[in-house]
Amino acid sequence: MSDQILVSWDGLKWFKHDRGICPREKNVLRTIQSLTNKNSVFVDVGAHIGFYTVRLALKCKHVHAVEPNPESAYILRRNIELNNINNVTVHQCACGKNPSKAKIYIADTCTTLIPRTNRRTVEVDVKPLDSLVKYCDVVKIDVEGFEEEVLLGASNLITHVKPIWIIEHHDKGSSIQYYPETKGMSERIRKLLADYVKITFDEGRSAYIHKSKINQVPEHALRRLIALGVQHHVLTNIIEGRAWYHGLPYTWWYGVSMLDFMEEVYEHVIEEPEWIKIVDK
Repeated sequence: MSDQILVSWDGLKWFKHDRGICPREKNVLRTIQSLTNKNSVFVDVGAHIGFYTVRLALKCKHVHAVEPNPESAYILRRNIELNNINNVTVHQCACGKNPSKAKIYIADTCTTLIPRTNRRTVEVDVKPLDSLVKYCDVVKIDVEGFEEEVLLGASNLITHVKPIWIIEHHDKGSSIQYYPETKGMSERIRKLLADYVKITFDEGRSAYIHKSKINQVPEHALRRLIALGVQHHVLTNIIEGRAWYHGLPYTWWYGVSMLDFMEEVYEHVIEEPEWIKIVDK
């Protein structure tokens, strides 16, 4: 294949791969961008070709990108070079509880450490996240069902550094059909992050903020997360056949239409003391 260069909606250049230009996951991207600033250190575990890494590198002080797939890691480095970025450290390995070697199972854009049939395999290094990163502000984890293992190798970050974690749970939403062996993983992760407030803001995606750092989150970012969490609560009610306001305080919804509520929730929800009980599930 020739060295085809694509340009995404935001003017960035991408080598050979439309994954960088696709507007999917903009909600997650904007959420992470709202939580970071020019002094932030961002960690992208499961960086793939750099959809998040490249964009966050333009905003943050430094980015650690973790990607075990050799082909994806090569394209990731090319994308970093194409956009003249020099504040990214690429760790070509997987993350897990202990240092080891393991096989990754590759199919198109999907790479997992969970054994799969009819996929190419490559042996890679597995390293604890604690051994790669000593300080960070935000960590994004999207590792196709291996998220619990990543956290088991990050006890120092969890306990002492206390970054914000953005985790895609593969035992939730549509992902569970592809990774049935991950059933119950979200509950185990919740125990690992027991000192964090959990805000589910998209299907299968949750933010975890340490309880001691809630007041340090920029107000606009916290408003966004809480509003998304409450909106997700409403949509879940509808999908599961309940009244849209089920589980919400009476004073929040009485006399208000669902559409008005969804539109206005960003403006006032941060002042409502009950928000943690609603979104932290």
